[in-house]
Amino acid sequence: MTLDEARDHVEAAVTYRPCLHCEQGTEHGVITSVGEHFVFVRYGKTGTAKATNPAHLTLAPHNCRFEYCDAPRGRCPNPE
Repeated sequence: MTLDEARDHVEAAVTYRPCLHCEQGTEHGVITSVGEHFVFVRYGKTGTAKATNPAHLTLAPHNCRFEYCDAPRGRCPNPE
């Protein structure tokens, strides 16, 4: 993901991978904002977003079932 792509998807669910082919360490979150160099992602139900390198993020698949996903309706990749 690029910073521009992230800006277009604020409040969307994303998947973080520490490396391109890694499954270990994968986390799911929601983009809260985008800065000059980092994407800020809220992981889990924490209230604090973490600065994340956008290259480590992908949009969540449409069939994801993030139990904490509280993205506004229409932005969630798994609407009811």
